[in-house]
Amino acid sequence: MSPLRVSIIGAHGKVAKHLVHKLANLPEFTPVALIRNPAQAEQFKEINVESKLIDLTGPVSDIAAAIKGSDAVVFSAGAAGKPPGPEVIDHQGVVKVLEALKDTGIKRFILVGALKTDNRSAWEGTALHDYYVAKKKADDAIRAAPHVEYTILRPGSLSDGPGGKKVLDLKVDDDVTNEDIRRYTIDRADVAEAAILSLRNKNTIGKVIPLLNGDGVDLKTFIEKF
Repeated sequence: MSPLRVSIIGAHGKVAKHLVHKLANLPEFTPVALIRNPAQAEQFKEINVESKLIDLTGPVSDIAAAIKGSDAVVFSAGAAGKPPGPEVIDHQGVVKVLEALKDTGIKRFILVGALKTDNRSAWEGTALHDYYVAKKKADDAIRAAPHVEYTILRPGSLSDGPGGKKVLDLKVDDDVTNEDIRRYTIDRADVAEAAILSLRNKNTIGKVIPLLNGDGVDLKTFIEKF
């Protein structure tokens, strides 16, 4: 059986770099790093990972060309507080990728999103309002796309630990209290691992999965039973 070819949009990001490295060491996968800046290509060449340029502000046809031939696409890009901003990247970028998925016939799509996106009371009127508005519109577009077999991962605050930690046994965003948000984070390495486990487990299709490290269950069990 051929390895699953997985294109990672935003591959230079911190979560995505964990994901690319993990996939590169698993024979069942062939990662492709999709990057905005050609200067970022060398780091992936060093680990024998193919890279391609992608511009989420460009035409859908160019995005489709970048992902063509993939078995799955992971979206881990974000404006990160920089121009052109969350509406262009976090929302319209996702919408363009959804169109490109349809044009190329690729069904499997995993988004690295954000905890509490559906809960307006958690972010409305805060400094992150525009970010979450873009995230919410993107998530709604994904859930409304009939041609996509999606999984939306929603990590809380991200940390740079080694990963391999347990996660809270959550079912929906609303299970997360404000105290949980203040108390718990999740390692970027564990978010990357959750993406891999989602690629392996079809039960995650059509699911929105909240992620926080904590005194719960091991990540593999959590994803497999979600």
